[in-house]
Parts: sequence; structure tokens; C-alpha cells
Amino acid sequence: MPVQLKSTYVFIFTATVTFVAYSWWVFGVMGIAHFTGPDALVQIGRAISSLIILGYAFEICVLFAVGIFGVKVFKNTKEDFTLDERDEQIGYKSLHYSHLVLCSGLFLSIGALALGWSAFWVFNSMVLAFYLSVVAELATKLFLYKRGL
Repeated sequence: MPVQLKSTYVFIFTATVTFVAYSWWVFGVMGIAHFTGPDALVQIGRAISSLIILGYAFEICVLFAVGIFGVKVFKNTKEDFTLDERDEQIGYKSLHYSHLVLCSGLFLSIGALALGWSAFWVFNSMVLAFYLSVVAELATKLFLYKRGL
């Protein structure tokens, strides 16, 4: 299995853990009532900032651990991590679909704001758009790697 395909599975794991933890924290622990009142936008901003900072920190730590594990256990070398034209084409196509999903989700979120939705639901629909764009990117990569583009 190529290193790029392995890293795609790692990204699937980190994205799932990050967004499930965010959803659990916001909807389960804190609750929707926490995000109402005069400082609602500040609370939403703190929650989304925490998602970004802690999500990237978790992803970096996991990728670092998997990279060291791959080098020590599987004896991966520098040549295993090089990208060829096929990998770059897969990356471009997956980013294309990811951006389509993200832009669609953001436009729908802005439309929801224009329809009078509360800021809590609009910002969380934007977070959902980001998550769906990550899913679209990684699913496209898996599909194209399995297809052998």
C-alpha cells in the first residue's frame, strides 16, 4: 500500500475524531442554550477557534506519530514519500471536488443567514460544510487510488 494511501486513511481518522469530538462538545456537553444571549457570537467564536487549534494540533501529533512508526517499523525511506504525476493529479482532482462542496456549503450557509437563521446554526452549518469538503476530498482520493488513475 503506497504511503499516500496510508496517509489518506490517517486523515480520515483524524478528521472523524476531530469533528465528532467538536459535535459532542458543542451539542452534548455545552448544549445549544450555552450559545444564546448577548455573548453568543463570542461563545461560537471560541468553540470554532478551539476546533481549529485543537484539531490541527491533534492532526499534527497523529501524523508525526504515524510517520515515526512508519520509518521505524515499516522501514520507509525517503523514496517512499516521493510523489509522482499520478499522485499530483489525484491531489488536484480531490481538491477540486473538495472546493466545490465547500463553496456550495458556504453559499447555503450564507443563504440561511439571509433567511433569518440564528448565528449558532449558520456557523455550525459552515463547520459542517468544512467537514463535508474534507470527506469529499478524502473519498475522492480513495476512489481514485483504488481505481488506479
